Amino acid sequence: MILTSILNILSSPYTESSTYLVAEQQTEDIVLIILILLFVVFSIVYRNSVKLFYKMLQDFFQIKKRQSLFLVTAGNESFFRGFIMVQTLILSTLAIYKVSGSMFDIPDFFYLKPLIFLPLIFVALLLYFGMKQLLYMLYCYIFYDKSYLRLWNTNYQAVIGSIGILLYIPVLCLYFSPNYSRYVNILLLIILIFSRLVIINKSIRIFYSKRDKLFYLILYLCAQEILPLIYLYEGLDYLYNFIQKDWLWL
Repeated sequence: MILTSILNILSSPYTESSTYLVAEQQTEDIVLIILILLFVVFSIVYRNSVKLFYKMLQDFFQIKKRQSLFLVTAGNESFFRGFIMVQTLILSTLAIYKVSGSMFDIPDFFYLKPLIFLPLIFVALLLYFGMKQLLYMLYCYIFYDKSYLRLWNTNYQAVIGSIGILLYIPVLCLYFSPNYSRYVNILLLIILIFSRLVIINKSIRIFYSKRDKLFYLILYLCAQEILPLIYLYEGLDYLYNFIQKDWLWL
């Protein structure tokens, strides 16, 4: 199936004469390849890191200030959490690519160049998560210590990783069951809101206490929740305007 999809992509290059249906089929082929390869790698990682998977689920539902030193080595956990984050970024990229194409007035060549726009969206999301990581590092460096940063990293990655696993089915439905796209969009919105609420709740429980007073809570909400979203919106808006300049691909 993967070989057939690759041959279809290579045999039908993206040109101005390409129809929307052909471009859509090619995009589906690319997405199918990505999803199959990603799921295969996830299956292998899950098989070799079952304990880490269940530990991630535990971290999703509760905050443990003391982690077991005998569960796994630090290297294995770092690789597992790194892959889980990348998996979430890839699935989020695929979801944003499809949803933005259906909800906004974007030129047709947006669909003709998936190998260009998918990496651009991925980089925008990567910069967003990198900015949040940097802001939390500065926040902990100024007001707390490294133990708070490690605790936040563990819980933040647990939430993002768990939500990322849930994205497989919605992404599949977006591309291969377009009749249900409206319901899938609502589901994605619910997942997004739920994940943000969980992250905010965990972050407040980790960082905020009576001794911090209201100032630190306001600082957290502005620096960690509002500012990164503003920059993400500006970045995606810039990408949208960049796409509108279709003369760059003429």
